[in-house]
Amino acid sequence: MKIKLLAVLILFSDLCFAKNFGLQGTTYPIMEEDLLTVINRELLHLEQTGKLKELNEQFSKNALETAQRPKPVNGIIRTIEPSQRRIDPSQTLDTDAILPSGQVIARAGSRINPFDRMTLTKHLIFINGDDAEQVEWAIEYSKKHRSKIVLTQGEPFKLAKKNSLQFYFDQSGFLTTRWNIQQVPAVVRQEGRILLIEEIKI
Repeated sequence: MKIKLLAVLILFSDLCFAKNFGLQGTTYPIMEEDLLTVINRELLHLEQTGKLKELNEQFSKNALETAQRPKPVNGIIRTIEPSQRRIDPSQTLDTDAILPSGQVIARAGSRINPFDRMTLTKHLIFINGDDAEQVEWAIEYSKKHRSKIVLTQGEPFKLAKKNSLQFYFDQSGFLTTRWNIQQVPAVVRQEGRILLIEEIKI
C-alpha cells in the first residue's frame, strides 16, 4: 500500500511541476508593433483627415445600391423551351426531430414530407424584373392566383412603388438553385404532396 501511494505521489509531482530544459537556440526580441495599436492609429488618422467619413458614406451608398438592385442570379435566361416537372420535397431525417419540450415528433430514418403538416398557400412566380413583358405577365397572373413575385434580376423597390405591389428577390439564387430553375417566367406551386415547377414561354 505504501509503495503504491509513493508511486502516485511521484507521478503527481511530475505532472504538477514544470522543468527547465535550458535555452534551445537563439532568441530575438519581438520587433512587431501591437496590431490593435496599429489599427487604432490608422483609424485616428482616417478620422482626422476626413477619410473615415468618406469611407462610411461610400459604404452606405454601396449598401443602398445593392438593396435597390441586388446582384442578378447567374445562369437564368428567358424561357425558350417550356418545361414542367414535379419534385417530391420529402426528406429522410439524419437525427430525431425533437420539440423544445423534449417530445420526439419523428425518429431518425423517418421520411418526412413537409406538405403533411403545412400548405404552400401562394404560387411563387420567378421573373426577370428588367423584362417589362415578364413583369406585366406576372402581375396579371398574380391577379388570378394568390402569388408572390420573386425577381431573379431587377429592382424590387422600384417595381413595388410603380405597381403598388410587393416584389421579392431570390438572393444569391437560393430558391432557383434549389429547384433547378434555369428559365423564367417560372411558377412553383403545390400539387398535393409534391411541388409542380413550370418554366413558361410567354
